[in-house]
Amino acid sequence: MSRVGKKSITVPDKVKVNITGSKVAVDGPKGKLEWELPSGITAALEANPLPVARSPETPEHRPLHGTSRSLLNNM
Repeated sequence: MSRVGKKSITVPDKVKVNITGSKVAVDGPKGKLEWELPSGITAALEANPLPVARSPETPEHRPLHGTSRSLLNNM
């Protein structure tokens, strides 16, 4: 499993995250961003630490897992 992908994302209080399917929308004090997750990568807004997971354990999805987590964290 990706070391970067294992880390959960802490969402600040002023930021709103909306996840519908594979589309992630982030709205905060500095603006709005939208991004669509690659196939096989999922994010679930269950609690404040936002987990990012991958369903298939294939070599193609390993780098996407860490990259997706980093992009969401930067949003």
